[in-house]
Amino acid sequence: MPPLEISGRCLCGAVRYAASARPELAEYCHCAMCRKAHGAAFSANAALPAASFAVLQGERAILGYRSSARRERCFCRRCGSSLFLRRLGEPEGVVLHLGGLKSDLAPRPERHVFVANKAPWYALADGLAQYAVYPGFEPEPVGAAAAAAAAPSTAGPIEGSCLCGAVAYRLPGRGFFLNHCHCSMCRRFTGSAFGSFLHAAGEGFAWTRGGDYVTSYESSPGNRRAFCQVCGGKLPALEEEGSHAIVPAGSLDTDPGVIARAQFFCGSKAPWFEISDPAPCYDAFPPDAFWKQWD
Repeated sequence: MPPLEISGRCLCGAVRYAASARPELAEYCHCAMCRKAHGAAFSANAALPAASFAVLQGERAILGYRSSARRERCFCRRCGSSLFLRRLGEPEGVVLHLGGLKSDLAPRPERHVFVANKAPWYALADGLAQYAVYPGFEPEPVGAAAAAAAAPSTAGPIEGSCLCGAVAYRLPGRGFFLNHCHCSMCRRFTGSAFGSFLHAAGEGFAWTRGGDYVTSYESSPGNRRAFCQVCGGKLPALEEEGSHAIVPAGSLDTDPGVIARAQFFCGSKAPWFEISDPAPCYDAFPPDAFWKQWD
């Protein structure tokens, strides 16, 4: 391979990859499939020639899921990290997810696509171009006030599922709050600029379908990240002996009716991402005073 330009890895380190070319265009995708796969508000992607890309380590740890006839989404079977996407029928290209890249080598995204399907709990205010669908299908960028196809709002249970639909879950109560986390572990796990998590009481949580397909990775002592073994879609994890549910917001099928109340680890955010969400930022993990308001 020619001299290295960009490199990346999964959360657990089983998979490492590199490319000798830098992408010409990077972008954020808000389609429902990307939210399910990444568990985040959107995916952060950059396409480059497949001839310049190589998996350096852990080929056997990579699983692929065909989310459509023309797309295969690749993730680490051990930790669930979203790695890259193969365009079936277009073997000359590969799409890398920026969250897994060595952050100072990643390109800056230039636009948002499929904003007509964006999450109702995330507002776009960064000034980048926005397209209702994908450029080429939609000739002109849409304004920042473009209508989003929101998930059904509900005053009842919180429901969600993985990308392939093998796994579904239900929480009987409402969420306490939602946060964005910019730490490097969340970026590698989701493959995006940050992770978004709904916090809710864990009592009554149930897998309504496919619980046997759920696996998890302990990214730090006591912190487990759950995902579907079939598609890699990010799923809820229970903490504090089951009393606290942490739900990757991208997996939601219902509108939680809340927006972000805080952003964690902003001091270690990706240098290619500009924070525009007005929620308060904490350089690291919030102090005890933050959590006491939710007790």
